[in-house]
Order: sequence, then C-alpha cells, then structure tokens
Amino acid sequence: MSTITAAAGSDTVTVVDQQGLVATFEAALAVLVADGASPTQAHVTTANNAYTNVKAVWTSGVMVDYDRATITSNNLILQAMRALTAYMQSVR
Repeated sequence: MSTITAAAGSDTVTVVDQQGLVATFEAALAVLVADGASPTQAHVTTANNAYTNVKAVWTSGVMVDYDRATITSNNLILQAMRALTAYMQSVR
C-alpha cells in the first residue's frame, strides 16, 4: 500500500493492491474449505482478517482496479483513467 499526495494541501490517494488482497482472502477461504466441518480458530481468524482488508477497499469512496494481464501498457492505463475521469465529472 502506498499513499500519493496530488498537490500541497490537496487530498491524498491511497493505492492498494486489491488483486493481492483478493488473492490472500481466496487462499484463506480455501484453507477453511479444506478444514471441512472443523476449521481451526486460527484459520477462521486469518480468513476474517483477509476479508476485512478486502471489504475496506470495496467500501471506499472511489475504487479503481484493472486486470494487469489485460492492461499491459501505460497507454491503455491512461486511456482508462481519462475515460473514468470524464465519467466521474459528468455525473457530479
């Protein structure tokens, strides 16, 4: 996770690896499934913590994510961000 400040006195943007958080949650959930009818408390706690981290991102004010396997160039990233910016400005 990293924080970006656009300009002095402006809002900050927190950059989070959402795909990494989802992968961590999926791995923890897979362990719970493998535990069957008797999951350990440690496994439950791990899955709950991973879900809490993912949920914090999903319920934030603005979330931007992209598939790193599909969006493979800076040009595609810029096109997507311009489209998102235009959309957000149109619905304000």
